[in-house]
Amino acid sequence: AAEIAEGVLSRQIGDVEDLAMEQHEMLVYGDSIVVLGTATGRGRKTGVRLEVPFAHVWVTRDHQIVEFRQYIDPVRFLAAVDPSST
Repeated sequence: AAEIAEGVLSRQIGDVEDLAMEQHEMLVYGDSIVVLGTATGRGRKTGVRLEVPFAHVWVTRDHQIVEFRQYIDPVRFLAAVDPSST
């Protein structure tokens, strides 16, 4: 969990002011957990409002997180955080 927070989510926090991830639905299938939701905030460099759906897939084994995958719309995310993408 700490590696995920540091390697993935901390980068997004650095790019997005007031980043919030609202969970809408959680699906559990065996050792896999899928979280569907919406990420909101404002791009630090652009000031552009971010609102993008996400899916997080967590895979656990023996009560430990062994895999994490994140799916978002990269075009919408970059439009909010990267001034050169517009």
